[in-house]
Amino acid sequence: MNAEEENLARARPAWLATQATVTGCHYEFAGINSLSAGLPCERRQFRICFTYRAHGITFTDAFMSERAVAQGEVFPLRYNPLRPSQNTKSDGAGRAPLLSIGIAVSIIMALPFLAMARGCG
Repeated sequence: MNAEEENLARARPAWLATQATVTGCHYEFAGINSLSAGLPCERRQFRICFTYRAHGITFTDAFMSERAVAQGEVFPLRYNPLRPSQNTKSDGAGRAPLLSIGIAVSIIMALPFLAMARGCG
């Protein structure tokens, strides 16, 4: 290991272990995903919500799974001590990116209409 790799390893502390508890498990129909036009696009259909404690604070997150998980089930989890909201189980199951895509597409589709309306005046 060279000096640069050693400095990088020191800058990134090891992620810490904790226990997470399932707070909810919901089946998501393919129709919920507007980009798939109602067609099944992936097998991971269960949205698993969970909480965990890090540095005395409770965090909530979610991930997608092929199987249902019972509410109250406990599983091991690792989190980043520098950013405790980052964990090893989350796979970005949130819907914020889809909302951003929808807004961007709406703006792009409105531009030609606005250009034509301005030209008519």
